[in-house]
Amino acid sequence: MSTSKDYFFTQAKDSECSERNIYNQKFYHQPGPKHLKSLITQLAKELEIKNILDVGAGSGWLVNHLQKQGFGVIGIDYSPMATKKNLVLSAKATKLPFADNQFDLVTAVSLIEHLNSSDVKRFLNEVKRVLKPTGYLFLITPNLASPVRLIQGKKWHGFCDSTHIKFFTPWSLKNLLKKGGFTNFRLTFPSPPAKDFDWTVPKILKNSPKPIRKMLNFLVISTPLALIKNSFAILAQSTKKQ
Repeated sequence: MSTSKDYFFTQAKDSECSERNIYNQKFYHQPGPKHLKSLITQLAKELEIKNILDVGAGSGWLVNHLQKQGFGVIGIDYSPMATKKNLVLSAKATKLPFADNQFDLVTAVSLIEHLNSSDVKRFLNEVKRVLKPTGYLFLITPNLASPVRLIQGKKWHGFCDSTHIKFFTPWSLKNLLKKGGFTNFRLTFPSPPAKDFDWTVPKILKNSPKPIRKMLNFLVISTPLALIKNSFAILAQSTKKQ
């Protein structure tokens, strides 16, 4: 186990974690979390996005949803199980098969933690290349600053996936993106409707009355509490010259 300023690397033992073999057929057929579909749709509408690239698209759940909302969307993933659904093209995050200045928004949900330091830089360079000037990047990744990580230790969900090799706090990822030519950062977002409350919480909270679910959504997405969740989201705008 080793640490550095911007990431924490670990290899969890099988006996310490319950998450095993998660990248299987079931994973690549999942419908995707409703709260993320709702959040990304809200952002795309707010920012007047037209063309979207989803990197690490998995089952294509986000591509499928955004296409139904009227956006032009392409998804890529390197797994053969992902590309069988015809919603997702086979490609690497570090070598995007698209022309320069093609997309208004690039999304990458639970991707960057699978890349080593060199590949993270290649990925961000490729994102900048395919984004239109002043285009946006939206990332979600496990949060090294989460108190849950301190409580669970090696059983924390981020560590239980052996393909996770790089971890960030909201501040370290913001600094990395800033160095890579991004600006106008957002770490809190409008909360999705209560009907889309499906992130992992105790059952008693998930089945609580709608006003309580609405309040919880607001607290963990739209306030500074978002910075200590188990995973965090960040939106950044490219500063590429036209």
